[in-house]
Amino acid sequence: MEIKTWVIGKVDLGELKWDEFLELIFPNQPKMRDCADKILRYVKKKPATMNEIIKAEKLPRGTAYDTFNVLRMFGLINRQDKYSPLVISEQFSSALERLARYWKNWSKGR
Repeated sequence: MEIKTWVIGKVDLGELKWDEFLELIFPNQPKMRDCADKILRYVKKKPATMNEIIKAEKLPRGTAYDTFNVLRMFGLINRQDKYSPLVISEQFSSALERLARYWKNWSKGR
């Protein structure tokens, strides 16, 4: 993921928009960005399985599962097992905090 300098300023000012956030995760992948938007908005309202989301949102199955894998790797969504409903995860913010501490220590030579 390439963090562009304009992102930091927008985050600091509280001006980062939802579509810009999705673009950070899915650069040059508009279909996956659209799919991620639908998956995350759906799961934010209520936990659901991938099949429920795919049917309700009429998503292409392959794109939906590719998007799901990226969202899961980033820690944005989670599920207990293969057939459990997806839920919004708190891992993403925790992972970013740990990554920031790592970078700070590494850059200072610790």
